[in-house]
Amino acid sequence: MNIAKKTNDTKNKMLIISLFLVLASVFCFSQKSYAATKKTTLKTSSASIYVNGTYTISLKNKLKDATYFYTSNKTSIAKVSAKGVITGRGKGTAKINVRYKYKDTFKSVGTFKVTVSKSALKKDYTKVTATVGDVLKPSDYLNSVNDSAEYEITSSSSQVVSVATNGAITCLKAGTTSLTLHEVYNKKSRKIGNIELTVIGASLRTDYFKIAYLNTLSLDKIVENKDEDAIYTFTSDSTDIARYLDLSSSGIISTVTGNSVQLFNITLVEIKTTGETRNIGTFKLELTNEPFIAEADQSIKIGLGATLSLSDYEGINITNQRSGATYSFKPKDTSIISNDMVATKYGTTTVEIEETYLNRVTTLDETVQVTVTTSSIKKELSLGYTTMVDGDIYGDYPVDCRDHTKTYYYEAENTSICTVTTGGTNKDQDYLVISPLKVGITSISVFETVPGTSRKERVGNFKVTVKEDTSELPDITKLKASDIIRSISFTHNDKTVTGIVSSTNLMCNFYDNTGGLIDYGTKYSDITRGNFTMILKKSKYLITNVETNNGGSIWTFTIDLGDSSHTLVNVPVVLVSSRLDPSTFIDNIVVKLGTTTNKITSISATDTTFTTQFTAAQYVAAGATEYSSNYATKVPLSSLTNVTCIVNQKTYNSINTPTANAAVTKISTPVTSNNKTWSFTVEFEDGTKQAYTVVLGLK
Repeated sequence: MNIAKKTNDTKNKMLIISLFLVLASVFCFSQKSYAATKKTTLKTSSASIYVNGTYTISLKNKLKDATYFYTSNKTSIAKVSAKGVITGRGKGTAKINVRYKYKDTFKSVGTFKVTVSKSALKKDYTKVTATVGDVLKPSDYLNSVNDSAEYEITSSSSQVVSVATNGAITCLKAGTTSLTLHEVYNKKSRKIGNIELTVIGASLRTDYFKIAYLNTLSLDKIVENKDEDAIYTFTSDSTDIARYLDLSSSGIISTVTGNSVQLFNITLVEIKTTGETRNIGTFKLELTNEPFIAEADQSIKIGLGATLSLSDYEGINITNQRSGATYSFKPKDTSIISNDMVATKYGTTTVEIEETYLNRVTTLDETVQVTVTTSSIKKELSLGYTTMVDGDIYGDYPVDCRDHTKTYYYEAENTSICTVTTGGTNKDQDYLVISPLKVGITSISVFETVPGTSRKERVGNFKVTVKEDTSELPDITKLKASDIIRSISFTHNDKTVTGIVSSTNLMCNFYDNTGGLIDYGTKYSDITRGNFTMILKKSKYLITNVETNNGGSIWTFTIDLGDSSHTLVNVPVVLVSSRLDPSTFIDNIVVKLGTTTNKITSISATDTTFTTQFTAAQYVAAGATEYSSNYATKVPLSSLTNVTCIVNQKTYNSINTPTANAAVTKISTPVTSNNKTWSFTVEFEDGTKQAYTVVLGLK
């Protein structure tokens, strides 16, 4: 019994020892296996990328059954995927923490540093000035350049610059353009910014020109925005060019006649006053005897209602027209330019030109692009107009692309500096006349008006600067009125008459020279100094004393020319009284005899009697048989009731009918006792009257 128990105890002890040895061996094996696995580490600890660029973190001794985790401490700068792919999002530095989980145990691999660069405009490149021919590269305008990226650049003017996907911006012509830049990288587009680029300097108008035999191609037609102080020279690689052309600093001149077509390569060089030399460019020149449309004339702008014709102003200009040939125009879009070549709608269309010569019809190679557009202030005026008190009076159309369906109206902001009126005879399109009065700066506004309405549409305005004339004082012993007085006018009852400034003495006269006069309808006793507008040639000239005698018909002025020894006393101004010109206040006289109407329009300056004639048949048709031998019982003209006489007075308007006389207060209705002689009376503002007669006669 004890022996058996002892044996069992021994067996149990051996079993426990064996189990312990097994567990110990397993534990030791596990420890040896774990110790045999190498630690995962970073292959590199840092990298640099660009925004939208990527970088994949590389690891050494990566465990097959482990799960790896990547975390960015600044996701606004760099984000990282579960596979360790970093994507740049913003400029700066971020840290990526790398760790892994293996058999429920987390271990740290390390920290990866990534630096993200961002291409951005340099601070001084939001507004840039460059010269024609300059090429701006990304390294010029970006603070950091991603050489692996492409650039999308849009320009508000493709004529000013051209752009490339590598970011190069080439300056083509003078002008201003707005550039918008996008960086395209890893198929993602990112806006970089905007550049306002101003390009200066001369450039070729085109790379191909034509010139006719025995004609001149001026420098201005070849180059635009030229430097007036620079010298321009032409060179050519053609050895025989001198046989045909003379290359001068002012242009290219054809010196011979010919029928063949010649082609030349010509290079234009600009030499600055500083000695700097710049190659403007190389162009092809065709010498021809055929008619053509010059490059500068292949695109024109006109206003609504304008009629296109063969003209170098608001028209089509054909160089080298054949003598005896005729030319016709074929607009592509007749809703914009009608078949009779009238601009009827805003828009752009092309016009072909057909030449008929010796019964042969051919179409010119070139077409003309015609744009019908709204009017605008002329470019040279938009920059400002400068004159002197003693300068020239401006007289021209102030707008380009005039709207021929509207009239034009002008206003000066300060009429003491300059006055504005209209000139010319084209009443619906009269041009602007600026008369400088004194030193100062003012503005002139231009309006379009719709005929038949009071609505004004503002076209724009421009600045007028009147400067002092710095020339020396005149020789007082040799003065004439025209030396010191630019003009003198007299206004009474809204009627303005321009006087005659003498070129032989100091007197100024008002008399009927070109339709203007001081008539006997004027109350001289009501005249004041304010009735006169005297424009002196220099602002330093002053009118200091004004006196009158003869009841207001003769005035004298004292004019100070600038110092005590240059004072003119009693410069006379004479208002010459003259009989009123009926043509200034009578528009027409209408006489009706039955169904026949005669209108008297030929009214001359001295007429007091107006005659109109009818035939015997017209008298008989109206019922008067006293002029016919076929009727025994004669019906006199005086017995008829269908004879009338009407006098139509001109309507006075200071803009449209400035010669209509405002001194007339009333024209009576014509009366008659015999239907042969009609009389009417004109009453003037001073109370005087004048009788006029209308006589019916027989042809």
